[in-house]
Amino acid sequence: MTNQLSEPDLGEESPIDKGAFAGYVKDALANLHDPVCLQTNPLAKLLVLEPASEENAAACLRALLLEIIESLQPAANIPLHSHEATGYRILVLRYAEAHEHAYVAKQLALSRASYYRRHQEAVEAVVSILGNRYQKQVAAQDDSSKPQLSHDERAKEEALRLARTLPRQSIDLLAVVESVRQTILPLAAEQRVTLTLDLPDALPRVFAEPSMIRHAILNVLTDALRLSKSGLLQVAVRPQEAEIVWEIRGLEGSVADQALRQLTGFLVGSALLEFYGGQVWLSCEAEGDVLRFTLPVISPKMILIIEDDTDTINLYRRYLRRTNYVVQVARSQEQLDALLADTRPDLILLDVLMPRLDGWTILQQLKTLPEMARIPVVICSVLSQERLALALGAARVLRKPVSSDTLVRTVEEFLAQVDSAG
Repeated sequence: MTNQLSEPDLGEESPIDKGAFAGYVKDALANLHDPVCLQTNPLAKLLVLEPASEENAAACLRALLLEIIESLQPAANIPLHSHEATGYRILVLRYAEAHEHAYVAKQLALSRASYYRRHQEAVEAVVSILGNRYQKQVAAQDDSSKPQLSHDERAKEEALRLARTLPRQSIDLLAVVESVRQTILPLAAEQRVTLTLDLPDALPRVFAEPSMIRHAILNVLTDALRLSKSGLLQVAVRPQEAEIVWEIRGLEGSVADQALRQLTGFLVGSALLEFYGGQVWLSCEAEGDVLRFTLPVISPKMILIIEDDTDTINLYRRYLRRTNYVVQVARSQEQLDALLADTRPDLILLDVLMPRLDGWTILQQLKTLPEMARIPVVICSVLSQERLALALGAARVLRKPVSSDTLVRTVEEFLAQVDSAG
């Protein structure tokens, strides 16, 4: 985090004073959970925040500040008590989790003077990042000669921007492919192209966002239809050890890779496939050009959160968003039963104090089922009955509020044990 501790480079021509800008940032952090204060904070207009239809400027500003705090998280190899890590943990505990200064200092074992010095440095890091963002925004507005993105590039960037905001999950690819087939068949008929799809009986699951993968495949196939040479487009899907390979045959014999990449659908589809770890390429073979793309086969660990409080669920999701875990949530007994009927989590985070669920009963039930008994259950609760929880089979007890460091470290520890045992 040390590389972020400079003053914001607002420049001599900036329309806002550096000190005033820093004050706006500090006020926004101090009122991070107060929608009224955030809505009226000048940053919302200065940073030209554009909320989605269901959000307001306050929600947009809060999300931006939380994103910046998470961006300051040091690499996994940085010691927990290092200078960089301490600044990040101060921001999380003080602002993301809204703890008082004294509590944060105590949690991090810092003296009053050390805490306030580190706190100031950490806040300055946030000010610096936002200041640089603002300056780039001002420069972009003043630079009328800056070349504009083409329609195709804008479409690609918008698709990637959306993909970055959507959580990944384990996908039944056969269901996605069937949805794509039903959507594209009318277009194939209109263009008088026979589309054949050669699929195996089963496909490995992939780790991505279903609607984005659907868009990726649909965009690639749409442009492939345009390039069909004889009214027949053959699509074969073949699972291999680490990836699923798609082969599209029946393209024009002179299709060049450069020409193909000028088509909007292919540009968007290939960008999305590459975003999810796939590859796209064109091969010139004796029978004609063959377009291939892949999707990696990934079996991510699944974490099941049994919790009824929305704020807590969102907090845990945010803590875990930088990890390659699938996060599922059960808020009721019905949701829990449905999830466990279809999947087996690798780790369970369980609250025992819920108005509609008895966490103790759930823990006992989980530990009496042979297929669930070996799954680690971590209790996350305001209650302090650690001995009871451990006696009933819990792997560990975490007292709420649970910090980002504690939750991620605990999750990684038990999932590593699952790997070694498996």
